[in-house]
Order: sequence, then structure tokens, then C-alpha cells
Amino acid sequence: KVRRTNLLRAALRRIPVRDLLANGVALAGPPAPRTALAWAFNLIGLVPEALLLDAVLQEVGEHPMALRTVLAALSDAAAEGNVTLGDLRRLIPRLMPQLRQDILASLREGTTLWATLWLVIESFRTGDVFGAEDVYQELSALTGPRVRERLVDPQSVADALRALAQLKILRESADGFRLPPNALTNALLSDPLDLEQLA
Repeated sequence: KVRRTNLLRAALRRIPVRDLLANGVALAGPPAPRTALAWAFNLIGLVPEALLLDAVLQEVGEHPMALRTVLAALSDAAAEGNVTLGDLRRLIPRLMPQLRQDILASLREGTTLWATLWLVIESFRTGDVFGAEDVYQELSALTGPRVRERLVDPQSVADALRALAQLKILRESADGFRLPPNALTNALLSDPLDLEQLA
């Protein structure tokens, strides 16, 4: 098993990291996301310092394309394969436009999912707990018929919120949904959509 792993690692390291990660980094378990991320680092030849894996998961969650962006950037910045928390902190501000693009590329403009995300971004702060009814009520501030046609009832909003949580853009818990205080949320807030586009 160890020999097969070493052969796989050697083969993968001949492929440019950006090509290798072209389809994103999926951490669907088992194993746990942190363990899966550690394997991804190992297979592309990166040696993370303590706490870096946790910091990456904090900043971009498990969003596959955002993980691809971060791992590719860390690979470019790596000194002989070693990557640090400082590397991540230096890179994140520069990665904001790409992270925003990664998120929006996982949605389709004009859909319930897309409209719900922007209603959440406009209406709630990071850490606020909200549910489908809360988001639906925010529709009262928007008069555009296209929005009302897409978000017909609280159930359609609830479905969209769950889908956004599955995409790792929102966090879901027993008491509702939250915008996580991380790089993905900051990337969205850095250039918010003009809500007139939803009207």
C-alpha cells in the first residue's frame, strides 16, 4: 500500500498542479474533510505547517473550486514544498477576485439559487442566523416581478438555502443558516451584485 501511494505521488507530481486540480478538490467523506485535505496536500507535494489545514478549511470551507484556487496558489508560493500559515494569509487578499468567480461559477445566473444568495448577502451579516422565512421576508424590499416569480414561496427559498450549504457557501446548523466569516464571504462582499439586476 505504501509503495502504491508513493508511485501515485510520483506520477501526480509530473502533472502541473493547476492541470491536476482543474476539476476542483472534492473532500466528500469518508475520510473527514481535514484528512482528505491532508491527502490532497501530500499528493501534490505540499508540506503544510501546523494549523494550515484548519486555516484553509476555515477560509474556503469545502468548496471544490475555491480549494483548487487556494492549493494552486500555495503550490506556486511553496519553498521546496513547505507552505505556512503566513503564505495563506499573504495570498488570500490577492485571491479574492478568483474566489468570487469560483463561487459564482457554481451557480447559474437568474436561478432561485443565484437570487437567494444575493438576498442573503444583502440582508444578513456574517454570523447572523436566518432561515427560509427570514430570507423570504426580505423580498418585500424588492419590487421586481422577476424576483417574485423565482422565489415563489418559503419552500423554494429553503431548498435554495440547503443547496447553497451543500455548495459550502453557507453553513447549516440546527438553528438555521449562516454566512461564515471567511474568505468566500469576504470575496462576495468585496464586489456585491447590484440588486437592481434582480428586479
